[in-house]
Amino acid sequence: MIMTAKKKAVKSAASGSTELKEFRKTNEAIGLRVSEGRLSLLSRKIFNVMVYHAQRIRNKGENAPIESEAAKNYYWIPLAELARDAAYDSRDTELFKEQVQELQNIRIFSEDAIQWTSERLVSSVKLVNPRGLKKQGGMLWFGFAFPPEVESMVMAPGSYTKLSVYYQALLRSGASLALYEICRRYATNPSKLTNRAEWSWWYGALTGNPVSDSIPEYKYFKRDVLKYAISEINMVTDINVELIEHKQGRRIGSLQFRVMPAQQESLALSAPPIIDGELVQRMVTLGLSQEDACNVLATTEDGKLRATLD
Repeated sequence: MIMTAKKKAVKSAASGSTELKEFRKTNEAIGLRVSEGRLSLLSRKIFNVMVYHAQRIRNKGENAPIESEAAKNYYWIPLAELARDAAYDSRDTELFKEQVQELQNIRIFSEDAIQWTSERLVSSVKLVNPRGLKKQGGMLWFGFAFPPEVESMVMAPGSYTKLSVYYQALLRSGASLALYEICRRYATNPSKLTNRAEWSWWYGALTGNPVSDSIPEYKYFKRDVLKYAISEINMVTDINVELIEHKQGRRIGSLQFRVMPAQQESLALSAPPIIDGELVQRMVTLGLSQEDACNVLATTEDGKLRATLD
């Protein structure tokens, strides 16, 4: 289902990056090709929030909730703060654990004229409550660390795109977030056009599926992924995107996108959580996988979903 609602005008967004929570994401990390694992909507959001907070904190070990040498090698934030920024229900720590483990299972690769690199996206994560993980009360802290190549990209990006935690929280599919990041990179380009690539490249970049996976026919990719992502980006973010198809004979061979700034007058103060652990568990009980349950939750109107389950 394609969304058709128009962007809502609220208060001026000129109040700045306090609400937007902007961070710098290296262009090398935008449109990542995954060689192992899968990037879901929530794992993409969590990773971006980790990047935002690492750049904000700067120093490993700061605010560490425990006294140990190992704790000095992590960036530390309250789990509730990460959950708020990722638009995630912080009460469901089991789902969160599975998502950060998913990030650790993701292997990415990059290649240029002189080097080829394969590395995990996140090297290590910790959940710490100084009063005890199983006890009531106390603050639950999230610690995380990046492997060397990723750490360098996060903390000292060369060419980068400025992104916003706020806008990513409004997007309800992983493909929408991936396409938004790529298109946002080209928003200030004089041509207002993204890179042109084979549609199979776009499929891998937007879905987060491993490059070795089989891919559907283009018409299904367009129907099930592209149309929804474009509609959602145009409805809730600070850019408008338009699909450009390039044919090879009678078939679509490659794609690119035209990117224009949106006539945005608004900045809502917060976005509601879109990952409700209770609803996910109810769908899993009915036989859906956790990933499919999260996807249904993200793309289905809350009232309609609850009525169906009740």
